[in-house]
Amino acid sequence: MICLEREEFLLLSGRGSAASEPTETPQSRSYDPLTGDMHIISLQGYADSREYRAALAWAEFQHDYDRDGEALKAAGNDSTQWDEKYGFNGYPVYTQEMADKIEEIAEEYSLMLHSGGLQSATVQELEARFGDYLSADRYGGYYYEDGTLQCDVEQNGIGFQLRRCMKGTLDTVLLNVADVEQYVQWEYETVCGETVLLALGPNTALIIADLEQSFVTVNVAAGSQSPEPLTGEQFQAIADSIDFSLL
Repeated sequence: MICLEREEFLLLSGRGSAASEPTETPQSRSYDPLTGDMHIISLQGYADSREYRAALAWAEFQHDYDRDGEALKAAGNDSTQWDEKYGFNGYPVYTQEMADKIEEIAEEYSLMLHSGGLQSATVQELEARFGDYLSADRYGGYYYEDGTLQCDVEQNGIGFQLRRCMKGTLDTVLLNVADVEQYVQWEYETVCGETVLLALGPNTALIIADLEQSFVTVNVAAGSQSPEPLTGEQFQAIADSIDFSLL
């Protein structure tokens, strides 16, 4: 899992003009042995955060657990005693050992678990609950009662997915970004006054915001080598369509 480490990412951004086109090619840590020839990033926080370390601990546990699939086969497709507390809250738990591990990690890093179950929501329901944080066309999504949410969005024909992970919560969702060495990264101050990290890759792009109460990652389904290439100005316009002050 690639570290979204503050110093590393700011160093790679070049600290240049926020409005300039990116010109630098980022460097990367070596490929993660857990994932092979791809880079996986945390959506929970930078590498110095307890949320990141907890997500990494769970990823490492999952990587080594039930390698032959026998425990999963034994659990089958029927409901289990762990669904209500864990499965419905985004944790793929199907044995008592897994339940014990997720609780152990939460306790070790002083994090709470999602509770109340995943709540599917329309655009209107998300806006009513969390405020009008997007000016782009929105689709539905889901949220947990702690405020962690995910939604699908489109602006001028460019689709993107926004995920907000609340600090103080154990969240385990990760993102495959292929080869992080291909991303060009720079800092940008949005119109709402929040400084975010922009990372423009060949086929996808990322907006990362480390906020007071949450860590937000926006995964844009376009890049510098897409059939219709995403320019730096278009990318920054997507960042400006999000009111990070409400997230």
